[in-house]
Order: sequence, then C-alpha cells, then structure tokens
Amino acid sequence: MITNLKALVVVLGIAAAVFHALKPTVLRFCDAADFARRRNVWFGLTIAGFLSPSFWIYAVVAAPVMLWAGKKDSNPISLFLLLCFVVPPDTFDVPGVFAFDNLRLLSLFLLLPAAIRFRGRPEERRQQKWALVSFCLVGFWILETLVFLPPDLPDHTILADSVTNVLRRALLFFLDGYVVFWVTLRTLVTRRAIQETLVVFCLNCCVLATLACFETVRHWLLFTSITFDWASVSTEYNMRGGALRALVSSGGPLSLGYMLAIAFGFWQYLKVGEPSRLRSIGVDIVLWLGLLASYARGPWLGAFAIYVFYLALSPGAFKSILKAVTLGGALVALVLSLPIGTRILQGLPMFGGSVNTDTIDYRSRLLHRSIELILDSPFFGDQLAFLKMEDLRQGQGIIDLTNTYLQVALDYGLIGLALFSGVLIFATAKTWRLSRRLVRSDRDDGMLGICLVACGLGTIFMLADNSFMLAYEMFYFVLAGLMGAYVNAARSIPVAASNAARAPSGGLKPRAAGRPGSNAA
Repeated sequence: MITNLKALVVVLGIAAAVFHALKPTVLRFCDAADFARRRNVWFGLTIAGFLSPSFWIYAVVAAPVMLWAGKKDSNPISLFLLLCFVVPPDTFDVPGVFAFDNLRLLSLFLLLPAAIRFRGRPEERRQQKWALVSFCLVGFWILETLVFLPPDLPDHTILADSVTNVLRRALLFFLDGYVVFWVTLRTLVTRRAIQETLVVFCLNCCVLATLACFETVRHWLLFTSITFDWASVSTEYNMRGGALRALVSSGGPLSLGYMLAIAFGFWQYLKVGEPSRLRSIGVDIVLWLGLLASYARGPWLGAFAIYVFYLALSPGAFKSILKAVTLGGALVALVLSLPIGTRILQGLPMFGGSVNTDTIDYRSRLLHRSIELILDSPFFGDQLAFLKMEDLRQGQGIIDLTNTYLQVALDYGLIGLALFSGVLIFATAKTWRLSRRLVRSDRDDGMLGICLVACGLGTIFMLADNSFMLAYEMFYFVLAGLMGAYVNAARSIPVAASNAARAPSGGLKPRAAGRPGSNAA
C-alpha cells in the first residue's frame, strides 16, 4: 500500500502540472466546464485505480462515474480518449461471459449509452453514409465472428467451437470496434468537435509522455502496483540498451509509442495558431522524449513518417520539407552528440545498431514462413497455422508474430486482409480527396484533413510492426471514425453552422478560415 501511495502522489503531481500547463491550449477548442469535469474524472479514476485492491472494486466505482460523466459531456469520444488508459489494460475473466478491462468498461458505460443517446438525432440522420468503409468493417466483423481460431494452448489441444463462442466473438467485436467507430463517426458533427477530440487526446498523451520520462529516468514503473494488486502478477522491467523501457498505463512500450506518435501528428495541426511559442515547441519535445523513453523503434519511425506525410501533403511542401530537413538535421546532430544519442543509434539496426538485432532476424524468418502458409490457404486462411510454425516458437512459449497484416492474412486469408485493411485505406483515400480540394478555399479545414490522412498513413505503416491490440486496435477504429466525421462535417454545412451557433459561451469558436493550419520493436 505504501508503494501504491508513493506512485499515486507522483502520478497526480505530474498530471496536475501537465493539465495546468496545457489548459489554455485545450480551452481554445474545448468548453471550460467540459475540461474541468474531464480532468476531475481522470483524477478520480486514477485515485480509484491505485487504491482499489481488485479490478472489480475499481469497476464498481468507475462504471457509475463513466455513466454520469458521459451523460454530461458534450463530446463523449473526447472523454473516452482521455480515460482510455487511466489504469493499465489488464483483463479479468467473467466465467461464461468474456474478459473485462478498462477499455470495455468505457465501451459499455460511456460509448454505448452515447450511441443510444445520439441515435436518431436530426444531425445524425442528415450525415452522409460512409458506405465503403462500413461495408469493409461489417464484412470483417462477420468473417471474424464465423471463423473460429483455436487458442494457442501449451499442450496444443484443439478446442471445438460452439454457438456461445460465436455469439461472444460477435459481441466483443461490437464493443471493441464497431461501437468505438460508430460513436466517433456519428457524434462529431462539427469541425470544432473534431478539433476538441484531437486536443484532448494530445493532452492525455502529454501526461503519459511526462510520466514515461519519469519512469525511465528514475527506473521505476509507476503503475505496476496496480497490476500486482489486481492480478498478482509482477510486471517485468524491460530493458534495452541499458535503459528501462517506459510503459506507464499503456500496456506496453509499443502501445505507448504508438499513441505518442499519433499525438505528435495531431499536434502538427493543432499548434498552428498556438499563442504560446513555449507550449508549441514544448509539446513536441515532451512527446518525443516520451517516444524515446518507450524505446519502441517502430513508433519512432512511425512518428517520423507521419511528420513527413504531413509536410509532403501540405501546400508548399518543398519549402516545408527543406526547412524541416535543415532543422531536423541540426537537432539530430545535437542529440547524437549527447550520451543518449549513442543509445539511440545502438537501437537502430539500419544505422549499424547492435541492440536486439536478433528480433530483426526472427521477424525475417517469420515473414518468409507466413507467406508460404498464406499461399497454401489464400482465401480464408489457415486457422491452425501456428501448429506449422513450431520451430519459430520462442523461449517465452509464444510465436511472436508482430505484424498485423500477416496475422490477419494467416487467420482469415486475403479476403479477410482486404476487408480489414480496406477500413483505413478507403477512409484515408476519401479524406485525402476532400482535404486536397478544401485546402485551396479554406486552408485550416484542409489542413485538418491532411493531419488525419498523415496519421492514417502512419498507422498503416506501423501496423506492419505490431500486433493488432491495445492502442493499435482502439485507434484503428477511432481514426476511421474521425475521417468519416471530417467528411460528414464538410458535407453538412447547415448542421455545422447551427451547432457552431449553439456553442456554449465558455468555449471558443473554431479557428478562422485562411489561417495556416506500441512490446519489442
């Protein structure tokens, strides 16, 4: 209990400082009452998580708070993104039902009531259909429900499927994917609501990044006491290059790194028009320090790719890229001249790094074997593929296939892969076409779309280096919903205008048009 209290004091102190520092930025897009309520709920659930001796006691406290806060909140998806990793995503089974974690609590007690509340409203009925994306999403939902994947048990026992399992798979996809997508798509009816969602997520990630830096510097994983109290499991201190890989409450370094990479992409759009130069630069620095603390190579490259995509797709791309290369080169030279620079280079095999290069060789072998098995069962996959890859099982007893596309193609075939990847690919393509047209007449609206496109392309890139779980799974559906909301907002000008006119007096109006706008890697 003493350890819990010490960690709780550190978490609350750091979080309070970050909330205070970024409050002026958040209030540019967010109503003051919503900000205060969300902040208080975050602190309340954090305290409940550290003081609860079991997940179920936490759930008893958290569920009514989520119901109450969601009912009060004007933008429930923003509250969801602030609370998504307020405690570690440890799962706890209910026999005969399914496993619960904080994300599913949020889906059940925050998003599902919001979906019911918003369904049938005039603005929801007037929105355009997101037909192709919805077809891919529902198609993959049906395929995942009907196709049975036997669990990879140590004794290689092949369990039989049942009607109960089929219904359970359908329900879990509904809670973990479809509800998240639907609420994001249908409740964000104005550009201001989309901007608010982005800035609240950046706020959450700045808190996580600052805590991650503390974990690495102090060599102390702050949230492990919660996992030990709830599951009686000691969290392994994962080291790389002599440094502790931070994970805070994200579930793993790769999950943390992915969120910070996406937040970095969002911030490139949000910081334009930021009155404080210190906050503008400071958020970039904090997010990158958090990325370095996670020591996740995939998200490092993903954040860089998002930045390049954002610049390349923006008007005046050549000048922006030239300036970024000049400044980036100087910054890289400075970092490499410091002791931390040596550690970073050691973790990058493409630059001669020698730390954990065995994971690169292992993944190369997995790639070749997976392609062979996919070609043997190209349409609907081989649900027993792992039994044919026993020589690739690691000392931990698992086959560490950290490539979402290979995993989907092995389990559900190329048809499943097309449906799965089509969700984000079609959403990104449609958003790009619209933003390219809008940027000529309304730069700020166009740059918002370009920001979402850059993060979508970055996610497509990073999924090749991580399993579809935790933040990757959650944000896959959030991004698709954000892009759909962006397209709908552009096509529903009367709705957007009426909502802007009804904006509370404590909130700020959208920015004026014309202003420039994941665990081993």
